[in-house]
Amino acid sequence: DAGFLARGRTPFFINPATVRQGLIQDGFFELAPPEDDGLFEDGGGWGLDVAELGKAMVALGAGGWPPVYALVFDEVWVLRARLGAALNAACGLEANFDFAAFHARRRRGNRLGAT
Repeated sequence: DAGFLARGRTPFFINPATVRQGLIQDGFFELAPPEDDGLFEDGGGWGLDVAELGKAMVALGAGGWPPVYALVFDEVWVLRARLGAALNAACGLEANFDFAAFHARRRRGNRLGAT
């Protein structure tokens, strides 16, 4: 719904220098789970339930559907908007994310015979 999607306009409270340094050193940046700043009645600092989004991807994969179908959920786009704002604040860049979603199943053993 429009109210939920509006969360994407609320930026993370980040240290832009830390994000910029990660991009320079490693080519990517990581964000620790944001503090629950009370902006949202649910979802904590992320503004959405990231664990539930992960469960949705696992359920899609387990059902034989490509996990990238998670892109139909509003939560993905809220997260993308908020991460895009972090990238813009850190480097002045616009987000151009290529999305991928995976469901990697754990198997017993491997080619080397370990379990």
